Amino acid sequence: MFESYINLLLAAWVVVSIALFAKLPGRVAAVVCLIGGWALLPVAQFSDAVRGLEQPENIVTGAAVLSVAWWNKATAIGAGCLLGVAFFDRSRLMQLRPRAIDLAIAAWCLVPLASTLRNGLPMSDGLMQVAYAALVWGTPWLMGRMYLIDRAAVELWVAAIITAGLVYVPICLLEMLTGNVLYRALYGFHAYQNVGADRWFGQRPLGLLEDGNQLGMWMASAALAAVWMWRRGIMRNLIGLPGGVVAGVLTLVTLLCQSVGSILLLFAGVIGLSLIARFRARWILAAVIALPILYLGARATGLASVGGKLEHTWIGAQAKRVLIDAGLKSLGWRLKREEEHLKRVWERPLLGWGRSDWWNRDEAVRPWGMWMLELGTYGIVGLTAWMLIGLVPLGGVIWQCDRPRMRYGANAATIALAAVLAINAVDAFLNSTFLVIFIALAGGLVSAPPLIDPAQTLPENNGGAAAARSM
Repeated sequence: MFESYINLLLAAWVVVSIALFAKLPGRVAAVVCLIGGWALLPVAQFSDAVRGLEQPENIVTGAAVLSVAWWNKATAIGAGCLLGVAFFDRSRLMQLRPRAIDLAIAAWCLVPLASTLRNGLPMSDGLMQVAYAALVWGTPWLMGRMYLIDRAAVELWVAAIITAGLVYVPICLLEMLTGNVLYRALYGFHAYQNVGADRWFGQRPLGLLEDGNQLGMWMASAALAAVWMWRRGIMRNLIGLPGGVVAGVLTLVTLLCQSVGSILLLFAGVIGLSLIARFRARWILAAVIALPILYLGARATGLASVGGKLEHTWIGAQAKRVLIDAGLKSLGWRLKREEEHLKRVWERPLLGWGRSDWWNRDEAVRPWGMWMLELGTYGIVGLTAWMLIGLVPLGGVIWQCDRPRMRYGANAATIALAAVLAINAVDAFLNSTFLVIFIALAGGLVSAPPLIDPAQTLPENNGGAAAARSM
């Protein structure tokens, strides 16, 4: 119905965002703009060329790299937040003090220009990509750095994430039974309308997000935060519902969405939080840093090739059978798509190809993992900056974790945000539909106050007071 007006709707959101910053405290406006915009806005105004593609899922949307349309929900949200701060919260912006990790986000936003120039592409292309990265990545990071500066702000973000999951519960239940009808009814064509929709029971919901996988991660993130806050006794109730009911409903709906990766990551997050509380944080931190690097090294060099070495070993064959039996056949498909493009990636290893469609030749299917898209587009320099954006804030929180701090109520919200960021970062190794709102969490964990050591805190200041509050 509104297909021809999608660009105007996105522009209207910028105006709404500015108004929110005018009327609300900056930290509240930023949360509403980032989460509300992602929940409600259309993806983009898809061109006739995209509509005519035999494989429209080959396009890339959102936070990964610039591809389908410069003006989309990600850039509209970023523009609204940036202008809102510029007009109505400059004083808070001027109080922000740069830190070393900010160099990583700066490098990520500027590497497109270096990459395009290195490949002899027009400077205008590089500047457009720089502007895209600044709005889609730089602005959410800035929102986190500016506003996630105290425990009240951290608790606000946790409550907002959980509430956003609850808002999508009826949408998920509806579309599991009827198919992906909401986006089509409101905005028309969606490139990922039918991609992976058929499931064991009914259909995988899409809502107004970019992809069914993304909706699965949206629900898994809300469920993980709710389960943790409820278990720690902090979330006694939320919007009038008991905390246990909220956690149970979100977990159940995550399962019903039948996005296998998000379900596994939800349970991995719950288990991971328990492990961090039981083992030395330094060992967990070492694993968090080492495993992604080892994984990327093995995948990028072809040492862990699904189509080659692994599949022709006994262990690889057994693993393949288990994955297929578990409904994870698409995992092998995704890994093979990455391997098809390795040779081309290493033709431009340092700064990549400078083009988001570098993989597009001979009717090839695009690589599905975000890391591979980044490596091919902006090379090792870009991939390194991208990994630092997530790993450094997560590492900072994990380094502080031990059993007393994990059990201390006042630390629960910060740990919940770190856990949510962690599972979304893991998902980015296999999917490119990264939720822009969680870039703000990465920046926020840099600014957030350190975890409290209960041994240095008076008993009357314990998190028990916070536990008695409803979120």
